[in-house]
Amino acid sequence: MSTANYDIATVWNDVMEKLKSISIDTYNGWFCKTTPLCINDNVLQIGVSDTFFGDWLVSHFGDLLERCIRDCGYELKFEVLDGYPDPAAQSETPAVVPQTEDEQEQGLLFADDPLFAEPETVQTPVMQEAVISAAVQPVVETAPKKIIGINCNTSHLHTFKNFIVGEENRYAYETIRNVALNPGMIYNPLYIYGGTGVGKTHLLQAVAHEALANNPNLSIRYTPCEDLINQFVKYMEQGKNMHEFRSSLRDVDILLVDDVHILSKKTRSQEEFFNTFNTLYNGRKQIILTSDKQPCEIEGLEPRLVSRFESGLTQEICMPEYETRLAILRVLREDNSIKSKISDNILEFIADNITSSVRRLKGAFIRVTAYANMNKGMNITVDHAEKLLSTLIAKEMVAKTVYIDDIQRAVAQYFNIKVSDILGSARPKNIAEPRMAAMYLSRKLTTHSLPEIGSSFGKNHATIINAIKKVPELCEKSDDFKRSIEQIERQLTHH
Repeated sequence: MSTANYDIATVWNDVMEKLKSISIDTYNGWFCKTTPLCINDNVLQIGVSDTFFGDWLVSHFGDLLERCIRDCGYELKFEVLDGYPDPAAQSETPAVVPQTEDEQEQGLLFADDPLFAEPETVQTPVMQEAVISAAVQPVVETAPKKIIGINCNTSHLHTFKNFIVGEENRYAYETIRNVALNPGMIYNPLYIYGGTGVGKTHLLQAVAHEALANNPNLSIRYTPCEDLINQFVKYMEQGKNMHEFRSSLRDVDILLVDDVHILSKKTRSQEEFFNTFNTLYNGRKQIILTSDKQPCEIEGLEPRLVSRFESGLTQEICMPEYETRLAILRVLREDNSIKSKISDNILEFIADNITSSVRRLKGAFIRVTAYANMNKGMNITVDHAEKLLSTLIAKEMVAKTVYIDDIQRAVAQYFNIKVSDILGSARPKNIAEPRMAAMYLSRKLTTHSLPEIGSSFGKNHATIINAIKKVPELCEKSDDFKRSIEQIERQLTHH
């Protein structure tokens, strides 16, 4: 049967009736909140409220939906498209703006989790997202037509007002806010880098809201780099006029590109972006980029782009320390829509154990809160929280585990020497300094004692102590050596 013979209403009715016969709870809890859109090229397109809801639907019920489509005799695939709120809920529930970063870890309410055995009480991702959205209201209502681009849905939650500032991100926050107030005048380009889930996208999108609040006539383009590359490739493959694509990037006052490291090894895309960068820079238009690495760390990035990216201000943003993580959790707790207040000792437990990502931190909070809401009247203890978050805490422990031999290999690779050189006794500078770096990082990144570290290097613990003292001194004398230590440490701790 061809796509032309498929009627979307008939197909959807047949598939949903089949699904109801298998699991009415799944239909009532999830699929009744979706919208059938159309059938295009043998693909059934389904509208969902937001990216988070769509990801959850596909990961948990995608196989079931495919089975129902197949059992109904339709040779169709399916895809979900966000931005289509549940019509029945629009009058009751605030719309959730689609997110641009991966938010899969924020829900963490697994369908097969025995702690959530009553399906009628399990909150949906949209309900869970509302826990956060109600707590952080937008500073301004932005006009979508002013923020142009492939992904124009910058989140109203991503404003400067809603960004929790700590010592580890204060400089990046102050810098990017000044740029938002004076686009094209200072720090151009501005390059923000850091690990996953530290707030780069939040700050980047906050620029759009702040800049438009101060000057509604600005034209701003926000786009994830992956979407930018995909559109570029589509234009080339379809033989479209590249002037339209280039104008969408160059005829703007502010260009915001998220995850620019995705340009790595993409020669044609790098060429196009190089020319776009020069056009904007020469026109005194503001360019702000984010990445998980410094420009010089991006493998496969052309030297001329590295040079351009480093020509302005490069600023790192780090994972929030304990105090900032706790402050984030307390802000979430202040949401008036949360009926079950989580005690300070539980927030402290979460802040102490979830350290790798702000998104994962929020996900842990939502998981505990949802459980509390489903068990009204129960005194939620740290033991409950530990059990609920056991899988997340296990992931955190794996992420934190760094072995001495990993450090030795990473240092040897970085300095282009052999591990045997690090373990040997040769003392030329090109070997002695990397050896001390490996010892220093072994002490910093592992829980091994000095004698244990010494044993791993074939040295006594006095030699390890000397390296631990010497490396900070070398970092003070040489920015290049300091940068080397920082890059190796990031490589080891962000695996």
